[in-house]
Amino acid sequence: RIAYNFSEEYPYPNPLYYYIRSRMLVGNYIVKDSTGRVVCKKMTIGLDGKSKGCNLFANKIFNISTDIYCGPESLEDYVLLYSFDKKFEVSSEVFIYNRITENVIGFYSGKWENIEDQSEVRDKIIYTLKKK
Repeated sequence: RIAYNFSEEYPYPNPLYYYIRSRMLVGNYIVKDSTGRVVCKKMTIGLDGKSKGCNLFANKIFNISTDIYCGPESLEDYVLLYSFDKKFEVSSEVFIYNRITENVIGFYSGKWENIEDQSEVRDKIIYTLKKK
C-alpha cells in the first residue's frame, strides 16, 4: 500500500518510484566498499530517496530504474544516484542492483556481454549495503 499523505518536504512523489523504492531500498544500512571495509556505519535511505548519514552519498537521491523508456529491455536492475544543482537533477552514478540476501544489497559495476544486443551484466561489486 502507498501512504495517502506525504511529508511537506516530499508532497508530490512519483507513485511508481515511491513504491519501488519503498520495497527495494528504503532502510538503515551499514555500507562496505569492494574490499569489505566499512565506509558508513549509519546510512539511511528515505522514502523520498534521500540518503543521510554517509558522506560517500551526501546530497544524493537513490532511485531504481523502472525500465520504462525506449530502447532494449535491461537484463539487470539499476540503482541511479542523482544529485541536484540549482535548476535540475543530474544523474551522477549508476550501479547494477542485486539483492544478495533479505538484508544485504550489492551495488555492482557492469560490463558489456554483447554489444550488439546491448546486454550488460554484473561485473565487480562496488558497495555492499547491510540492513540494520
